[in-house]
Amino acid sequence: MARQARTKEHRLRLDVLHEAVHSGCLDRDQRPSAYFFDLDAIELNARNLKLSSFPHTALHTFAVKANPLIEILKLVRKTGLGAEAASLGELEIALEAGFPPKAIVYDSPTKTRHEIRRALDVGVLLNADNLAEVEVIARELEDRPTCSPSVGLRVNPQSGGGTISALATASARSKFGVAVGPNRKAIYRCFSRHRSFLSRIHVHTGSQGVGIAELAESAASVVRLARENNDAAGCAVVRSVDVGGGLSVDYSSDSPRAHFDEYSELLSELLGSDLGDLEFDLVTEFGRSLICKSGFAASYVEYAKTAGEPGARIVAQHLGADTLLRTCYLPDDFPLRVFCASSSGESLETGREEDCVETDIAGPLCFAGDLVARGRMLPASLEPGSIVIVPDVGAYTTSMFSRYNSRPFPACYGFRGSAVGGVELEVLRREEDPRDLVRFWSKEP
Repeated sequence: MARQARTKEHRLRLDVLHEAVHSGCLDRDQRPSAYFFDLDAIELNARNLKLSSFPHTALHTFAVKANPLIEILKLVRKTGLGAEAASLGELEIALEAGFPPKAIVYDSPTKTRHEIRRALDVGVLLNADNLAEVEVIARELEDRPTCSPSVGLRVNPQSGGGTISALATASARSKFGVAVGPNRKAIYRCFSRHRSFLSRIHVHTGSQGVGIAELAESAASVVRLARENNDAAGCAVVRSVDVGGGLSVDYSSDSPRAHFDEYSELLSELLGSDLGDLEFDLVTEFGRSLICKSGFAASYVEYAKTAGEPGARIVAQHLGADTLLRTCYLPDDFPLRVFCASSSGESLETGREEDCVETDIAGPLCFAGDLVARGRMLPASLEPGSIVIVPDVGAYTTSMFSRYNSRPFPACYGFRGSAVGGVELEVLRREEDPRDLVRFWSKEP
């Protein structure tokens, strides 16, 4: 269906694109594609989370896996958020971005002893994935008599998988955490035996494809588990609850709203009391809902051709399964919108059906599934030299970049301003060049 983009968000994208073209940040020969991130929007979302109806004492962490660009992480840190790291690499990135150790949650599901030692020595909040890992941590602590760690245990409430099976972290057979159903008593015993350092229960119920009601019920079930654990122990063994998992976002519109208040209020309702009265310290791990809507990608069109039914077009450009991996591999679960602009950054959308033609937006990789969009009605005026705009790529794009075909990682820019007052661009990460790629694949990079 033909549409004409009139939202203030898209007008801002066009202004950013116009500035990028005229400043050389986007160049058909040298920099044919790039990521752009709205720094004002990221700050606003972070502030909204801090001001939401969650307790003001809660530690809100940003999932580094959503977007590990260090300049983005520095911005998030300055808003008062912490960081959640799912690997040793993400832990080191968070430290480099300046997050204090006590504001970093480290919960990789498969940690080596070296990684556990590093986490204990740095002093981050460490979440064990399973009962055996807790025992490994206990043995490591025997050699650290002066260490006062903050350790949690991840549990799986087995509350359901949502609508995207690949993202299901709380399904009955999820690989994550200790399944509560068959292991409830073992969880109690673990906390009782290791009460000197084990004080937090952690859960992560996924984000995209999981509704707020399911997310809240999962969090509430773990709070109840913590209370049952403390009742069984006769004292406050569990003192903190980490309710990981984020909120789904709407990929079909420019609606920027993240429903933090709705989530926290529903959680309060399920628990029968205000979260401010909760007897546990609270930790959250939002990612996608904080940053997804703040980013867009853009690429010059190189070629256009016809195939299949008469009039059907294939447009070749530089965004594909390397830069937008999930959309290309799971198009039904992660469908991204596509807008079109002229070589100077002016919108090509007219809103008239007769001005459009069925179009596939193809990426640059040697892979038949390398399609950003399939069968979309897009302007017939989209031609070589025009620009394709893909919104909602602030999360799980840069972090999932693929090395297939050895194409360079695009430049990343931050922007501030408005469609009324003008925009300013800044480099967040330079684009790679062929020498970077050779070093990556070399014996001694």
